[in-house]
Amino acid sequence: MSVDRYLMLSMIRGIVPILGLLLGLFGFLTLAEELESVGTGTFEVVDAINVMVLSLPKISLDLLPVTALVGVLVGLGTLANQQELIALRVAGWSNFRIARPAAILALLIVMIAAATQQWLIPLLEHEITDLRANTMLNTDVDGGDAQFWTRSENQLVRIGGVQFGLMPTDVEIYQLDDQGHLVQLLQAHRAVILDADSWQLYEVSTTYIGEQGTETEFQREMLWNSDLTPDQMATIVTTAAALSPTDLIRYINHLETNGLDSHRYRLVLWQQLSLPLGIFGMALLGVPFVVGSTRTMSAGSRISIGIVIGLLFYLGERTIGQLALLYSLPPVPLALGPDVLVAIIAVIALSRAR
Repeated sequence: MSVDRYLMLSMIRGIVPILGLLLGLFGFLTLAEELESVGTGTFEVVDAINVMVLSLPKISLDLLPVTALVGVLVGLGTLANQQELIALRVAGWSNFRIARPAAILALLIVMIAAATQQWLIPLLEHEITDLRANTMLNTDVDGGDAQFWTRSENQLVRIGGVQFGLMPTDVEIYQLDDQGHLVQLLQAHRAVILDADSWQLYEVSTTYIGEQGTETEFQREMLWNSDLTPDQMATIVTTAAALSPTDLIRYINHLETNGLDSHRYRLVLWQQLSLPLGIFGMALLGVPFVVGSTRTMSAGSRISIGIVIGLLFYLGERTIGQLALLYSLPPVPLALGPDVLVAIIAVIALSRAR
């Protein structure tokens, strides 16, 4: 077995239990949140558990940078305590040479994460949406196509399908009077959800129904004020963070072509694209902690510091993302900034560690 492979296996043995521990913690928090919906429609505890399990791959993606850092600290720290890293240094290995297996392992993790984000996460989110729809709303599901029916006050809403996970298509909105009689029907080819309360409808046919008969008019687009609740919205569309990068790119192009704001989705896209850099930076950052502190810092202290740094990085990224959304700040520097900073710090620390 080559030395590089030996080091990589040691780091994998450190990464797996750390990832399992963090998934257990964040999975429990997700389950607690889902349990709040128990009793809505036919949504039961077993459904909440299913949603939690289906959400674990997405949660793991968010935790990969933290896991990479702590896993490298645990894996290489074990070798350091056994004096094996000292033997490599005596044999002439530099800090960057020791970091090479960590970089290779980070590359493998990035490839798995990219495939998961592109194909697995959208599939699982579709399963979650179907599960919610079948338990919280009345739906008619046929194969891979779902028709979503929901009611809000005096309106019945039917969604024939969802494109890109975010754009309702084949929309019908039935307006009822206080006696439950149909007085108006809106039919739209597609819709863009501007916010929780506003939908932009396209190619809209409005039919008015009265005692004297019906009257129909056509509009290329119109604004519809939605009364749907957050739970109802969650059963219709997928959160932007759960979409694949290619779906996000197509949806952003659609919004910009129609002159609509795409800031939120560009931020999510760049956050996804910054994940590989974050994994590389955090994995490399763990190496100088080990090679430079074998005698001055215990293994427990290294792991504790690594967990604190990792969680601060995790929380910092999400705080910056929320600020970018709140104040419409440029998405590219704010999404890439924390990951670039960590990568720079890792390279500097590697060059100075003794």
